[in-house]
Parts: sequence; C-alpha cells; structure tokens
Amino acid sequence: MNAHPIERLRRAGVGVSINADDPALLDTCLEHEYALCRDQFSWSDDDVRAAAEAASAALSEPQPARVSQRTTPAA
Repeated sequence: MNAHPIERLRRAGVGVSINADDPALLDTCLEHEYALCRDQFSWSDDDVRAAAEAASAALSEPQPARVSQRTTPAA
C-alpha cells in the first residue's frame, strides 16, 4: 500500500477518489478502503470528505470529459 500513488497525487493537488472496484471479487468495501487511507496515509476527516466529493463530482461529468481527464498526460 505504501507504494500506491494516491497520497502523492493528493498532495500534488490532484482530486483523487476511492472506490472498491469489485467488492465481491476483491472481498472489500468502500468503508474499508477509506480506513486503509486513514491508517496508511493519516488521512483526516477533511481528506476523506475531499475524496468523496471528488468521486461525486466525477459522476456528474459527461463520460467524454471523464475519459479525457483520465487519459491526459500530466505536464
């Protein structure tokens, strides 16, 4: 988990979100994934809230915008 880039990205100002991908297959849930970030990266309530808000905002974007944001290389 320490090698996961999410904390580096979050600290760089990138809006990150947490998901459980396939909970049945991976034997996890969203609450557990948030707890991992709290434990591994010392996320505060505000950090968790920001990730949840980023996920919510991404859902309201049209599909082409979501894809282009994901595939646009960083400068």
